Amino acid sequence: CGMAQCPLDPHGGSMPDSWNNTYHCVRTITQQVNNIYCQFEDDEKFVEYYDLNVDPWQLSNKCNELSPKEKSFMEERLSKLRTCRGENCRKKPALKSQAIRTT
Repeated sequence: CGMAQCPLDPHGGSMPDSWNNTYHCVRTITQQVNNIYCQFEDDEKFVEYYDLNVDPWQLSNKCNELSPKEKSFMEERLSKLRTCRGENCRKKPALKSQAIRTT
């Protein structure tokens, strides 16, 4: 549904604001890093990035603050996870400290 047609949430507000609500995310959790990167399959090609150490409730989308190198790294990692099959999905990714945020 679009926002105007969405039923009211019994807890206040509106229900999901996308008619298809289709998205893909990759979450990174290490001793230093705890983040999530999501790409939505919509007309806007909306992208979200949250540093969950700083913003555990995902209130402040920091996607526009990612460097081109960081964004490319996250896009590539998500793409690989979406297309992997079998044992290839179990390989631990090489998380280059310069390619992901730690704060």
